[in-house]
Amino acid sequence: MSIDYVLNENLVNKQFYYDGDRLTMDINLGTITYTNVSDGAKEIYEAYKIEIHYPSEHYVTIEGITPRYEIEMQIFHNIVKTNNPIVTNMQVKVNRAIISILFTLSHQDLGDTFFNNLGISKYNLNQYGQMNIPKPKENITYSRPLPASFGSGFNYNTFQSLLNLLNADPGIFYYYGSEAAPPCREDVLWMVFSQPRSIGDIQVDFIKKLLAKTNTNLDLKDKTMNENARLFGNNRRIVVNKIFNY
Repeated sequence: MSIDYVLNENLVNKQFYYDGDRLTMDINLGTITYTNVSDGAKEIYEAYKIEIHYPSEHYVTIEGITPRYEIEMQIFHNIVKTNNPIVTNMQVKVNRAIISILFTLSHQDLGDTFFNNLGISKYNLNQYGQMNIPKPKENITYSRPLPASFGSGFNYNTFQSLLNLLNADPGIFYYYGSEAAPPCREDVLWMVFSQPRSIGDIQVDFIKKLLAKTNTNLDLKDKTMNENARLFGNNRRIVVNKIFNY
């Protein structure tokens, strides 16, 4: 898979939007090119949205342990072109590809740079010293400027941090399936990075306050799978085709 994301003017100052249930950012980052290993079909997908989930929807077994990860970031892409529609649509009629990056909790002071730049940060406090949590139908914005920055939102540092996340792990699980939220259309090529990244505990608390709606006491060590959970690794229900490097 090759990633051809670019930082252009219409991305600058983009922010996460909280609709009351989800945390999303409508953003055209550019394209990814995926070569279908079964018969060499070359497929191009264009990014259109980033969505944050708490807790994760995918599980990855590493060294015999299958934790439920705190955060999952999904980057949605529409298919733009394929040079072999028969191969591309052999499993399902593919309309989209979703890249998924999992995040595990790390007791670090600053946390992940990508989330920091977008206001999910220990620095984003209101005048009372509390987390500057947006209300429904609001963007996440800084009430105070982030140190050593020039305002909030998507910028060069944010873009570079996202590329660092994408380039940190050459191993990817991929499979064909449905989107995770209703109407659950079965038209997705999923690409799940095999190695979780780390995110700070204050950043997790920030996201949890927005997205933990039904069970605020959820134990992320619980291995019980819900009906939407997707599972990878040894001795598990494997829906993955293979891991490949790019």
